[in-house]
Amino acid sequence: MNPASYTSDLHFRMNAGFAANEMQLTILRAGAETWNNWRLENPYTLPDLNRANLLALNLREINLNRANLSNSDLRESDLTRAGLCMARLVAADFRGADLSHADLRGADLTRAKLRGANLTGADLRGAILRWADLRGANLHGADLADADFRSADLGLALGVLQSQLAVAHLDQLTIFPKGVFAPSGM
Repeated sequence: MNPASYTSDLHFRMNAGFAANEMQLTILRAGAETWNNWRLENPYTLPDLNRANLLALNLREINLNRANLSNSDLRESDLTRAGLCMARLVAADFRGADLSHADLRGADLTRAKLRGANLTGADLRGAILRWADLRGANLHGADLADADFRSADLGLALGVLQSQLAVAHLDQLTIFPKGVFAPSGM
């Protein structure tokens, strides 16, 4: 299948609410090394792991760039240093997951559940986190430049500095952690 038609097919599947691709799920569950090798061998295949149950898996340093993981259960999973750049993570459940030093540049985390997740040192530049639940998440040292936190709940989030939010997109519905205030002119 050529890349253009695959992209069109993936767009249809993502919007139709189909479940995860079982073959891809089997490869993923074989571990990060097997998965990453498969990604290298299949550079035009965009992973479709929509609605996947990935509860408490070791996914350290896995390449999930541009993958569709919308509505997936990743609670308590270890995604340390994972590549999730430009991934579709809409309504994914990352509660208690370790996303420390993960690359989430440009990822769509709209309505994602990140309560209690470890995002220490994560790269969230340009990520979309509208209506995301980040209560109790650790954002210490995370890069939030151009991240979209409009209507997000950052209440009780740890390690959030005023300077981090000064370069993010916020609105009147964004809930801030204690001691952090909306930038002036918002």
